[in-house]
Amino acid sequence: MIRYSFEDHLFHAKPTFVCEGMGYDDPKPEGKWTNAWMAFQRLIPLLPEPIQTQARGVDRWRMYNAPEYISPSDRCVEIDGHKPTKYEWKRRRDNFLLQRELGNQTI
Repeated sequence: MIRYSFEDHLFHAKPTFVCEGMGYDDPKPEGKWTNAWMAFQRLIPLLPEPIQTQARGVDRWRMYNAPEYISPSDRCVEIDGHKPTKYEWKRRRDNFLLQRELGNQTI
């Protein structure tokens, strides 16, 4: 997930997954930059080694508008190369809006 912050006017890239070497409750690494792609690039060296290899294989055209957006500038990139269909994107958006309405923490 790559979110734009209005406080510091930077994009903040953070992983939203759990993998070997990075637990659920561990502090997530974060890459920051003035554009979404470079924030993602700055995140890559902070990830566990097997994930770094996958992330380096991602090109900027795999980045898409995040269904969980707060700002229209928020982006997503799937390290495994999956890009959601329109149906998957809409379902994720609807679920995100429902969770926000229920007062659950946002990503």
